[in-house]
Amino acid sequence: MLHRTPDILVPEADGHRRGIRGAVTQEMPALTDPLLYSAGDPHEVWRRLREDSPVSWHEYGEHGGYWAVTTHAAGLEVLTEWERFTSTKGIFLRPNFKDPYPGAGTMMALSDPPRHDLLRKAIMGLFTARAVSKMEERTRGVVKSALQGVVEAGRCDFVKDIAARIPLAVSAELLSISMDDVEMLAKVTTEAAENSTDIEGVEAQQAHVEILRHYSEIITEKRRNPGQDLVSALTRAQAEGLDISDDEVILTCDNVIVAANETTRQAVGAGMLALLESPEQWQALRAGELRLKTAAEEFLRWTAPVTHILRTA
Repeated sequence: MLHRTPDILVPEADGHRRGIRGAVTQEMPALTDPLLYSAGDPHEVWRRLREDSPVSWHEYGEHGGYWAVTTHAAGLEVLTEWERFTSTKGIFLRPNFKDPYPGAGTMMALSDPPRHDLLRKAIMGLFTARAVSKMEERTRGVVKSALQGVVEAGRCDFVKDIAARIPLAVSAELLSISMDDVEMLAKVTTEAAENSTDIEGVEAQQAHVEILRHYSEIITEKRRNPGQDLVSALTRAQAEGLDISDDEVILTCDNVIVAANETTRQAVGAGMLALLESPEQWQALRAGELRLKTAAEEFLRWTAPVTHILRTA
């Protein structure tokens, strides 16, 4: 999705370009309406957009609207050409685009190269395939413990009792979290994620305050006793010359922990729903006819925890 602008260009099938203002305004359910996804047919809406108007204008409340870019080619252009389509104005739709977005231009998700590249380089060593593979044993232990509790209880709310408990319990050390704080931070990161749809929400703002307080309290300790974790990596890069203040370190940690918890919880929950709706696939997975790695990749593709992302031209 793109904020209003007069000069976006998108590719057509013949390779030529045309002004985005030639796109058609759509008379259909709002793409941002949760009811479209819970009670409507989003697949048909998106199919019509891709086929009939891959770049279309949509009204969005009293503050104007946005362009919806719905094909792979045009979407890839918007997401990769940061010189024309910036992340620094925010990545979620909000009531008023003219208001400054908290953390814009400082947090990794809200910055463009070269700053984005510098921040990513500082922490990417924590998230390599080799580094993550070392967490496999811990992951199995966390999941086994969560499932054991469900077996003993006889029933559960899968999203709340299983999916929500896994992300931070697995990655606590990586995200600079003590085990004593996992339950509290799992709760507040879920609440904080609501600011993607309600940036003025008091509960979401208070949840972010709790996360910021957590990281502000440990930054000095991690500077004295660094480890293989997020805060240590950022403060180490800071000491080596990275232009990032303590406030920006804390904001970046807030960004990473909320994203890690929310997207994983949604992917696990939606993946379970997909298996319940396709029992033959579940049986094939249990029988070993489908590879677990392939299934995990397919869960991420099929469930798509993030359904939209915004850039400003």
